[in-house]
Amino acid sequence: GRGGEAAPDSPVNNAGFGFASPLEQAGLSDLRRIFETNVVAMLHLSQAVLPDMRARGAGTIVNIGSTGGRFTTPGAGAYHISKYSVEALSHALRAEVKQFGVRVVLIEPTGVRTKFVEAQLGARRTDSDEDPYGEFKRRYAEITRALAAMPFVSIDADTVARAVVRAVEAKNPKPRYIVGASGKASVLARLLLTDRVWDR
Repeated sequence: GRGGEAAPDSPVNNAGFGFASPLEQAGLSDLRRIFETNVVAMLHLSQAVLPDMRARGAGTIVNIGSTGGRFTTPGAGAYHISKYSVEALSHALRAEVKQFGVRVVLIEPTGVRTKFVEAQLGARRTDSDEDPYGEFKRRYAEITRALAAMPFVSIDADTVARAVVRAVEAKNPKPRYIVGASGKASVLARLLLTDRVWDR
């Protein structure tokens, strides 16, 4: 760190937000904002702490991604694009800094219940009847609300925090940790199914 302060041993890149919109209607300014928060800020923090970590030959960078970086669903394409990028960033960075004794761990939670997410789900849509995606958006909102209310489908923030602590305290952490049963099931299903079956 600057001024003789040591960098933290385990910075956690947790800034991020979601965005729901058909890609045809996604504003490019919104996509840029998602990338700035979900991807660019993550690399920026990593670049800030790496010199001190390299000098010490130790440290763990924890990146919070999402199982949404392992598969896609319609209606959340911009979010998935950013989370696939987080996955690539984490894997590339891990390979580059391993030689210096620095570890990079990717935590991939399924949906996390937070007040921020609840507020987003409660927002009312104002789409016009002429919107070609109007019915799709209504169905997307209904399904998303129903899934978020199911205990099996989403997890709380404490569960993610415990996974972060487990990864940081491990002598030899795994490159990635999938957190949440529904996330593990979704990732497994995507691995097993063909593209055409997944699309259905």
